Amino acid sequence: MKIFNIILILLFAIPFSYKYDDGMYTYKSLADKDSQFVKIDGIDIHYKKYGSKDKYIILLHGFGSGTYTWDKTIKELSEKFTVISFDRPGFGITERVFNEDLNPYNTDYHVELIKKIMDEFKIKKTTLIGNSAGGSLATLFTNKYPNLVENLILVDAAIYTGGGSPDFIKPFLNIPQINYLGPEISSNLLLNASEDLLKLSFYDENKIDENTLEKYKKPLKVKGYKKAFWEFTKGSKMYNFESIISNIKNKTIIIHGKKDEIIPYTDSIRLFENIENSELFLIDNCGHVPQEECPEVFINIIKKAIK
Repeated sequence: MKIFNIILILLFAIPFSYKYDDGMYTYKSLADKDSQFVKIDGIDIHYKKYGSKDKYIILLHGFGSGTYTWDKTIKELSEKFTVISFDRPGFGITERVFNEDLNPYNTDYHVELIKKIMDEFKIKKTTLIGNSAGGSLATLFTNKYPNLVENLILVDAAIYTGGGSPDFIKPFLNIPQINYLGPEISSNLLLNASEDLLKLSFYDENKIDENTLEKYKKPLKVKGYKKAFWEFTKGSKMYNFESIISNIKNKTIIIHGKKDEIIPYTDSIRLFENIENSELFLIDNCGHVPQEECPEVFINIIKKAIK
């Protein structure tokens, strides 16, 4: 009996004795020259804004990404639009905040944050461009607020492939010991896989230079990034996109790199078949992030598709 009690004590106590570092730098110390911050719900949201036109584009990055994924396209798009990209909580260099009254790391909040951004900048209607998981958020937002979306542009969108944590696993993730060690375990898994994921995102790995690698690694230096990523993992959600897609009536532009090894381009063909008011553009010799790997082709598609 004593041995059993000792084992129980060890199982319950050991996880809490483990200490780990959670980022070294303040979020603002990692800002770029064109970085700006806006306070929403007590969180400093990192964004970049170009242009001064009365037509708007909001750019939504994918999983493990941030505003930097649009660096090669945002300025040119701003010639005819006011363009805003921002880092969702848990990504990029947006402030990591932990508040019992608000969880900014779940999918529902990320959808509502688009509306809050629009309200902050007094945007009545916008074109949404979402890459990968940003495409699923753009779709969820368009389904909820169709009158606020002028054009929906889905780029290698994670609609049919990917998804959040299933509901049955959520109670397990909140066990105190798991919840305590979760930030360290999940972030280490992400860190170990990040370079491989980046290589998978590009068809031509030679286009991944040191500058690109540094941009993707920078958010992993922000204080609180491990805990925030864990909260995001717990807060991610699975949706029935079959029924949501059937509701989309907005003009939709679907773009996909044919060499995407993360989301197959057949997913975008399926989207095209299921969204009645849509156009499909497939890009040869391009991977999961056309805005980074094939920016000229990407921009030309956008310019032709929307006026």
